[in-house]
Amino acid sequence: MGQKINVGIIGSGRMGKIHAQSLSRIPEAKLIAVSDINLKVAKELGQKYCVQAVSDQNIILNHPEIDTVIIATPTPFHTQTIIKAAEKGKNILCEKPLARTIEEGEKVVKAVEESRVKFGVGFHRRFSWPEKRIKKLLPLLGNSKIGHIAYVNNQYSRKWGEWFADSEACGGFIVDTMIHLFDLFRWYFGEVIKVSGEGLLLDPKLAEPMDYAFANLGFQSGLLGLANGGWIRRGVPIDNYFYLVGTEGTIYYDDFSKVIKVFTRKNNFEEGEQNKEEREEPYFAEMKAFVQSLVEERQVLPSVRDGMESLKIALAVVESIQKKKVVWLMRRKK
Repeated sequence: MGQKINVGIIGSGRMGKIHAQSLSRIPEAKLIAVSDINLKVAKELGQKYCVQAVSDQNIILNHPEIDTVIIATPTPFHTQTIIKAAEKGKNILCEKPLARTIEEGEKVVKAVEESRVKFGVGFHRRFSWPEKRIKKLLPLLGNSKIGHIAYVNNQYSRKWGEWFADSEACGGFIVDTMIHLFDLFRWYFGEVIKVSGEGLLLDPKLAEPMDYAFANLGFQSGLLGLANGGWIRRGVPIDNYFYLVGTEGTIYYDDFSKVIKVFTRKNNFEEGEQNKEEREEPYFAEMKAFVQSLVEERQVLPSVRDGMESLKIALAVVESIQKKKVVWLMRRKK
């Protein structure tokens, strides 16, 4: 592959716009065309970047100049679009979640691996400053500073609204939003072997099965994790916090203080660098890493398998809440 990546965007809504902006900042990438079932929306984005705008995604998929597609459609359309793009030999970056069901996810994995196209999943939080910083502080299962990690708690919540709040369309906030936490937990600590969950409906007007949930995760390593989140945020923007407890100390971060705090066994306190990152910057970092992987012809991360494993965890949490039982994804290796 040459040094210039020619890109088409399928889905010109909020995420399509963010990805177009990111691409405009990357010299190795060139946006060729955008599509959306709402042609007006596609034209607005196309005019901004002086590229072709269409309502039929097949024009993007069959475009002879386009070698890479960004899929930013609602979740129900991910599977069919990914399969078509893979069959056309297009490299793909698809927004999370990978699919709506395990069956659809398996079809996606099969199509991607058989076609051997490069594929990435839009877990942009791997590219966010606090998450990257925590990763450096906590190599898999702990490091010399904090010792062995025993417990982690992470919350990620956002306001309710738009199509992604429709549980039938996107799987609800567990599959659409909390899946970010499951990806981060795997990235940090390895495989999850069992889950149990509890769900709450705090606002019946939302007409959803639940609007807040707690998920307990058991890892292959023996580590315990708690993830919680939901749609209900009374006047509060998207918030996120990490609380990690190890044998030698604790690390804490929240989006309000924007500072990673490290506490050690000796009661020392270290106030680290403050997060001054702009909200859209992780999306740019994600896109830059994706394009660089294509240019250098190496594996894209997060991969299609990462997307599938996080989807399995999310759906297992939903199943646990519905059936009121622990759901095992795999048995612990001795």
